[in-house]
Amino acid sequence: MPKKIKEEKLKIEDIKKNPDIEKKHFIHKFIEHEHEIMLGTTALFMVLICFVIYVGAITIENKDKFEIYYDGSLKIQYNKDLYGVSDVVTLNEENIVSQEEGKKATFKFSITNDALVSVRYKVLLEIDNNMIELDECKDKLVNKDAIRYSINDGEGLSLWQKTDEGYLIKDGIIKSSKTKDYELKMWIDKDSMKDINKNHFHAKIVVLDDDEE
Repeated sequence: MPKKIKEEKLKIEDIKKNPDIEKKHFIHKFIEHEHEIMLGTTALFMVLICFVIYVGAITIENKDKFEIYYDGSLKIQYNKDLYGVSDVVTLNEENIVSQEEGKKATFKFSITNDALVSVRYKVLLEIDNNMIELDECKDKLVNKDAIRYSINDGEGLSLWQKTDEGYLIKDGIIKSSKTKDYELKMWIDKDSMKDINKNHFHAKIVVLDDDEE
């Protein structure tokens, strides 16, 4: 069995006799622990990279959280998510609801009155012809009387009040410097569909300052 070599400790007397011995001793120790030092440095570097990436992702996520539009004295703020801005309404097969089956699509937005006086407003659904053309679904559109919606978990309603600008789904008055938050839920009523294979619907949520007209 080979003898274990005993490591000699550096003494003060040795350093006084030869000043360079301390430098040599430090270099020897550094080489001896070089592997551990490299691993520690690499690990620290990787942690810093992960932290920077995480902070960047959070910053981008918060930056893209809202999309803001203006109409007259009104500031309209739409939520954004991975699927886009919440003023774009898209319904399809998964949004067909019968009793408690099916998924209702949810769209959130808020309206703020920046004027010094109360302002009338209206919320409309405007048919999105550009999206219909892009989706190539003109022959797959659901009949309009099968569309249902509710605002802030209110009663389920049909699209019935049509104007030149679109289907009116909400109107009212908002006081100066006040904000109203809305959650619009939309779905397709299965029992009102004329053709189960025609299940596409594309529209935009449009908020207008009614006092501007």
